[in-house]
Amino acid sequence: VARRGHRLAGTAQYVLALGTVEPRKNLPLLVDAFDRIADAHPDLHLVHAGGDGWDGGAFDLAVTQAAHRDRIVRLGYVDATTRADLLAGARAFAYPSRYEGFGFPPLEAMANGVPVVATAVGSLPEVLGDGARLVPDGDPDALVDALTTVLAESATREDLVARGRAVAARYTWAATLVPPNGASVLTPENWVKSPNRTFPGVRGSTALFGMSAEVPVSAGAWQLGFATSTVLPQDFAGAAAPSPQWH
Repeated sequence: VARRGHRLAGTAQYVLALGTVEPRKNLPLLVDAFDRIADAHPDLHLVHAGGDGWDGGAFDLAVTQAAHRDRIVRLGYVDATTRADLLAGARAFAYPSRYEGFGFPPLEAMANGVPVVATAVGSLPEVLGDGARLVPDGDPDALVDALTTVLAESATREDLVARGRAVAARYTWAATLVPPNGASVLTPENWVKSPNRTFPGVRGSTALFGMSAEVPVSAGAWQLGFATSTVLPQDFAGAAAPSPQWH
C-alpha cells in the first residue's frame, strides 16, 4: 500500500495534506514552509489531495511562485482507496488550518501511524491532544521548525507516531455516537427518536478509520458526539451512506 502512495507522490519521501482547497486550510502557508525546507531534503515532495472548493487562487499562485514547484504534487479529489495509499506512504502529515470544527484528516493520519503537524486552532488542540505537533496559527517559522524536526529526528517521529495512535484509538463509534434522545448506546435496535417520526426502514452504514457501524436514521438525525456533523435521512437515499468526504 505504501508503495502505491510513493508512486502517486513520485517519491518515497513526502509531506501529505488532505482537504478541500479553501482559504481556511491555509495551504499557501504550507507551500511556503515546504519551499523553505526543500533544499535540505532534496528527495522530499509536498502532496495535496482534495477537491477544489472556493477561492483556490491563492493556493494556485503560491504553487506557481514556489521555487520548488516541480516537487509539489496536486492530485485533486481522490477516492478512499487512494487516500489510504497516500497515508500509508507519507513521511509526515501537515494541517495548517486557520479554523476547524473537528479535524478528521489529521486524526485519520494519526490512526495510520503518520506523524502530524497541525495548527493549534479551533477544536484541534482538544481533538489531537498530545498526539500531534501543534504550532501557532499563521506562524511560518514554527511550521518550518516543526516539519524539520518531524522529518529529521527519528526519536521524535517514533514518539509522535505512538502518541498519535493512542489518541486516535480513543475515537470509537461506541464512545462517540450519541443519540439526541439521551439514550446511552446507539444500536440498530435503538431507534433514534425525535420530535418528528422515525424512519424504521431507513438504515445507513458509515465508517470511521476502518470501523463500520449500521445506524438507524430518524427525522431528527443522529449526531457524532465529538463533532458538529449531522446525517439526515435524505443523505442515505434509503440505503447505504455515501463514502465519507473529509473537509
